[in-house]
Amino acid sequence: FIAELSANLEKINRLLYSGEKNLDGVSSMLISRNGYIYAVGSQKEKGFYRGVLLRAGEDLRSLKRIYELKGNGDIYFYSIGAFKNGALFLAGMTSASDLPGALNSYQGGCDGFLLKLFH
Repeated sequence: FIAELSANLEKINRLLYSGEKNLDGVSSMLISRNGYIYAVGSQKEKGFYRGVLLRAGEDLRSLKRIYELKGNGDIYFYSIGAFKNGALFLAGMTSASDLPGALNSYQGGCDGFLLKLFH
């Protein structure tokens, strides 16, 4: 979930949930220069975790899944960063051997990765 707290941190002004009935989580978030709130995490679907990128407006009225990465193993997004040109970088870990666009081969077990998205 993503929450907006009162100035004195004693009250939740607004709360948005992400996910469904399975295990889901948000790992990291950032606020862009244009006022969007981006969050990354993982959601379980059909036995595997997939990495998800979520976006909310400044008013926290809606939360939208704008990107997801699926594979033949678990994929976790742990952190997010942005460049001045609007590109987003996501860092994560995977046990999937079919990560799209990978520049080097899967080494077995769990491997770390960086993903660049232009949004």
